[in-house]
Amino acid sequence: MLNAAVSFANKQKSQWVFVAFLENFFKMKAGEGSESEINEAMNYLYRETENQVVDVSSGEVVTVSGSMMESPSLYAVLSGEKINTGAVQNYSSDRILKTVGNKTGVATNKSVIAGTVASSQKGLRGAVGRFSNGSAGASAENLGVVTTTVNNSLVANDFESIGGVMAGEMLVEGAVSVGAELAKASGASAGDAAAVASYARLTSSVLALDAEVDRMNRSPFDVTSKNTFLGSIVYNLAMSISRESIVSSFSSVLRAAGSAFAALLPAVSAEDESERYLANFGDCETLGLIGAVGSASCAMVATFDTSTLDDTFNDAGFTAFVEANTTLDKNGVRTINKNSALANYIKYNNERVTPAGLTDGGILSAISNNSSSVPFVTNILAMVQNFLGASDSTKRMASGAAFVNSSANGDWSTYKYAQRYVSLARATEALRQYSGDETAYTNVKYFEGSENPVIAFLNDYYTLANY
Repeated sequence: MLNAAVSFANKQKSQWVFVAFLENFFKMKAGEGSESEINEAMNYLYRETENQVVDVSSGEVVTVSGSMMESPSLYAVLSGEKINTGAVQNYSSDRILKTVGNKTGVATNKSVIAGTVASSQKGLRGAVGRFSNGSAGASAENLGVVTTTVNNSLVANDFESIGGVMAGEMLVEGAVSVGAELAKASGASAGDAAAVASYARLTSSVLALDAEVDRMNRSPFDVTSKNTFLGSIVYNLAMSISRESIVSSFSSVLRAAGSAFAALLPAVSAEDESERYLANFGDCETLGLIGAVGSASCAMVATFDTSTLDDTFNDAGFTAFVEANTTLDKNGVRTINKNSALANYIKYNNERVTPAGLTDGGILSAISNNSSSVPFVTNILAMVQNFLGASDSTKRMASGAAFVNSSANGDWSTYKYAQRYVSLARATEALRQYSGDETAYTNVKYFEGSENPVIAFLNDYYTLANY
């Protein structure tokens, strides 16, 4: 229960930290704000602040001094160095589980974690319950161990007090989390290590093409781009100097920060993806329960299945999936069938709010009641009852296990086509918007009609859910 609550709190706070900082960063980049305001925003990056955090290995509260730039994650992103995942475990979403295990010497009961039930909708962090088999209840000793962790996570660590090393960790985790949420709208899902590496290799090649195009449109001596001859030298110099030197130069911070935030987007990775932040995974027990990996701070890493990219419309599996999950009416309009695998993927993966790995009570209720929308469930007993009566396939959807991009996941052989359909739908809609003609691309195969099938389905879904 406590781990779920902390996961919710971390996700929300880290996203706000990232969005707030990014907004000010781009305002400064556009020349807005007075010099004093710019200095104040930059000072926030390297202002020395004391944070109290719980040391996972001992379970004791320790004081950490330093600036945002000295946080392990942010410094690794800015410098390009490999992240030491052990150095960020005190800020991880899974740290309560580790603290209890290390303090008591008792391994975490994975059956209890797998049965954790949470209800979440409309961005709210709702009631949290837990299914217990009668012998795995939390002891008073365990609760005592995590008291300091919960206090630092949910009580003492309010938004206004965030600064220093902790703020740096939240900034990076927020960037990963926001990026994953944006990617999920286009069909992205959690994945295993092999899926992340495959996606990283693909996006590396795309980045290389982008860099080549960028060089064609710039002078070799243009220092505003790291893709040019001189720009790459300046960039590498900025990344190789000490932390103190980085933060002392406003222009260096701008270049470094701009590069860092771009690198954190889910569709971006470097030439050697094994050295990149998003390809260095934390010890994430919650995500691990569903066969997925997480960032160093155990935020979900968004992936796309690279095996479905070639000649999609000619693929027999994709064609059969679309025909089984959508309907083309006599007027030439295609709609997504309610309660189909495609509909479930959109509702329970793309629109999911609860962190992957935690069983969502609202999803359990929606599937059990054959509903078109995900309810906000406040009755813990009702959530547990739904959990006990649910089939394994229902539980896998409610926890997100069914949607993990992995060859070891039997469900993925179906849902990979759902991911591809959603991503193509988003691309088609983008072309439609770009053309400025709402009737454009209305006859594209599998996306026929005046309104994109995925967009139409979502409009219906949110109307039914009374959003």
